[in-house]
Amino acid sequence: MRNSDKEGEKSALVLFVSGDRYVLRSAERTFSSGGIRFLHTDNAQEALDIIAREKIAVIIADNYFSETKGIDLLSKVSSVSAGTMRILIANDADLTTAVNAIYSCGVSRVIMKPWIGDDLYQNVKEVIIQYHISQSLKKENTETLLSIAQAVEIKDLYTLGHSSRVAAYASMLAQASGISSEISQDIKYGGLLHDIGKIHIPGHILNKQGPLTNDDHTVIRNHPGWGANVAGHLSLSQPIINIIRHHHERYDGKGYPSRIKGKGIPLETRIVTVADVYDALTSDRQYRRRYSEDDALTIMKSMSGKELDPGLLELFIDKCLKAHDSRLYSPAVCRRHGP
Repeated sequence: MRNSDKEGEKSALVLFVSGDRYVLRSAERTFSSGGIRFLHTDNAQEALDIIAREKIAVIIADNYFSETKGIDLLSKVSSVSAGTMRILIANDADLTTAVNAIYSCGVSRVIMKPWIGDDLYQNVKEVIIQYHISQSLKKENTETLLSIAQAVEIKDLYTLGHSSRVAAYASMLAQASGISSEISQDIKYGGLLHDIGKIHIPGHILNKQGPLTNDDHTVIRNHPGWGANVAGHLSLSQPIINIIRHHHERYDGKGYPSRIKGKGIPLETRIVTVADVYDALTSDRQYRRRYSEDDALTIMKSMSGKELDPGLLELFIDKCLKAHDSRLYSPAVCRRHGP
C-alpha cells in the first residue's frame, strides 16, 4: 500500500463498541497492527458522547451489550454525527436483524462473528474509503476523489491513471453533448469512481497473467453491483450510481449486470462507456500493448451499435478528439454540440 493510502487510514478515527472484552482485545490487536487510529468503549452512552466530541469516521458496534443492542446504538448515531459510517457486528442468530439493519439504520455493512483472518480489518478499511468518498463529494474535493480512485487502481498494476483519464474524456463528451453543468459534474465524479467496486476483487485475479477461469469472470462481473451498493449507502446522486452500476452494459443489450440496451442505458452511463473503452484501448494492459489512436478509433467504429452508442461515438470522434494527436486534450477543445 502506498503512503497516501496509509495516510487516509490514519486520518480516520474508528470507534469500536462492545461489551465483550475478548472481542475488544481482538479488535484492538487488529487495528493496532494495521495502523488504523482506534478508540473503544463497552458503554453505549459513552460511545455517543465520544462521537459528539470527536470526528469519528466509522463506528463498529457489537449487537450485544448489557444495557442495549448495537443496532439501537447505531440508529442513534446519525442524529449525533450524520457523516459517521456504521458497521454492525452480529452472529448467526442475528442474521435477520443484520439484514434489517442495512435497510432501516443505514448500516454500511454487517460483519459476522467470529470473523476470519483480516476480514474485520479489510472491511473497515473499505468503509473508511466510503467515508472519504462521502466527505469529498460534500466538499466537491476532486483531488481526494482522485486519490481514492488511485487507491483502488493500485490493486491492478495496469490501470493506474485510468479513472482520471476516463473522467476527463467523459467530461469532454458531456460538454460536447450539451448536458447541464450539474449532470456533467456527476459524470466527472462517476468517471472517477466507476471502478470503485474493484476494491472487492482479489489482486491475484486482477493481475492474473494467464486466462481467467469461469469463477474469475463471475467475481469480476460482480464489481459494478458492489460499487453501486457502496454508492447507494453513501446516498450519492442517481447519475453517479447509474454510471457505477451500468458501465459494462452494451448498447446491443449483451452487457452486464442488467442486460439493458440502447437508450434504456442512462445517458450518463453511455457517455462514460465511450470514454472507458477509448482509454482501455489506448492504454497498456497485462495481456496486450496499447493500440495507436488510429487503430483504437477503427476498433471503436466496429463497436458502434454493439458495445457503444453510435451517436455518442460519432460525437466523441468528431468533436472531442483530433485524429493526428493522441494527447489528452482539455475539455475546452470540444465544440459544444447538441445531444
